[in-house]
Amino acid sequence: MPFSDFVGQAHIIRFLEKGISSGRLSHGLLFSGPGGSGKGTLALLLAQAVNCGSRGQVPCGTCLSCRKAAGMNHPDVRIIARDGAHIKMEQARSLRQGAALPPYEGRKKVYIIDGAEDMTAPAANSLLKILEEPPSYLLFILLSSRPQQLLPTILSRCQALPFRPVPEEEIASYLLEKTGDMLPGEARTYASLAQGCVGKALLLYQDKEFAALREKAAAFLQDLADIKAEEAFPLAETLAGLKDPGLFLDLTLLYLRDILLYKRPHAVGRLYYADFETSLQKFTHIPDRVLLQVIKSVLAARNELAVPVNQKLVLGVMLLELKEVI
Repeated sequence: MPFSDFVGQAHIIRFLEKGISSGRLSHGLLFSGPGGSGKGTLALLLAQAVNCGSRGQVPCGTCLSCRKAAGMNHPDVRIIARDGAHIKMEQARSLRQGAALPPYEGRKKVYIIDGAEDMTAPAANSLLKILEEPPSYLLFILLSSRPQQLLPTILSRCQALPFRPVPEEEIASYLLEKTGDMLPGEARTYASLAQGCVGKALLLYQDKEFAALREKAAAFLQDLADIKAEEAFPLAETLAGLKDPGLFLDLTLLYLRDILLYKRPHAVGRLYYADFETSLQKFTHIPDRVLLQVIKSVLAARNELAVPVNQKLVLGVMLLELKEVI
């Protein structure tokens, strides 16, 4: 696929295209950002672009070189990943031996180092020796979610390209186009929870349990209304037993937010739970001040779950607080 089909990171793509067209692309690049931000995908696109056989737009995605790189069958494109918890000296030694040889087929020999922050000290120092005086045909692309853990000497020899969060609207549009059968409200939900990472949104979409969790969040207020105060802790135990209680509360917060917006017709087009309209209608009688109290309690519990705590206790206290106002 061409660079233009990549979602987000337009600032990085402009930089890379300029470097390729001028022939002055840095020999060492550092792509930094959280998991799911597209670092690996863009690194492979760049590996295709620098060896693309097209005379037009690169990467073309259709020439033999691009197809080989995309399928990880190109002899001049290698990915170095963790062997266990670390990238080890043996891997760095093999890299140096391969880097000493010119490309077999392409113009550039590309090494993508995934999880660069997890290189052992000897491996990092070995890589540093190549980065100091690299042959003109080498291109190193370091991928890292924790760039602050890299050696300062490595950081100083790489062009840092931090990945920015992709706007929710872009992620939602991409999901609608890619899937073809997703409802706009669902796409907005995935995009909202993705924290600016397209890959994370796709993982949520592919998670078969997510749809059920979303439905459970939509039913939460009714479940809460149906129980007595003494049943709060048994319900808390059920919620604590979910695969991801924090994600459940995130979805609940989106649902509560939608109730507030549903009461304001001009904002209905921006609902995350537009496909649960009948459910939303049931709670429009609740005053805004009460909904805001509920949101405040759920948000406080969500923040507490972000650190190691007794989840049953946190959720139980939250439910008791909510029973006082619902």
